[in-house]
Amino acid sequence: MHTGRSDGCWHERIAGVLLFTEGVVALIVAERLGAFHLGLAFLAGGWLGVYLVTPDVDFLTVTHAESRWFRDPRSRDSLSLLVAFVRHCLGLLALSLGFWPGALLHHRGVSHFPVLGSLVIALLMLPSLPGLTLLAWLWSRGQLSLTPAPVVAAAWVGFCLAHLAHIVADGLQ
Repeated sequence: MHTGRSDGCWHERIAGVLLFTEGVVALIVAERLGAFHLGLAFLAGGWLGVYLVTPDVDFLTVTHAESRWFRDPRSRDSLSLLVAFVRHCLGLLALSLGFWPGALLHHRGVSHFPVLGSLVIALLMLPSLPGLTLLAWLWSRGQLSLTPAPVVAAAWVGFCLAHLAHIVADGLQ
């Protein structure tokens, strides 16, 4: 068990604090520009990059971000059981998203390059989700625009910044 700064918990804490700070700023700026939905998209992309799909997805073993979702219910009441069920489903999603990057990449290889690593991870996740695979197929046939919608671009920036925070935390150890 890791107890130093090289474990996923430390990276997640650093990225989470930065996500909170960036999110507050993004929401304030987006509100002032009349585009609050872009701030929310940025925050969603950042959340995805910190808590569900980290650059450590290149491990074939279960990462901290993947295992954090599997928790027993706090009690036997219906709300606690529902929360545990939803968390378990998110954990299964995280495991499925991490399969191809974990099987094909070396740790701290291309996945730990800013933006490029995020793109490689995102592309390797496509086979894990049939809906995203369908979108990729439609895009390849020219039935979707090559220019991303502003909401997708905002989410992408949040995702890449979350990965950048992880990569920087890796370099600080």
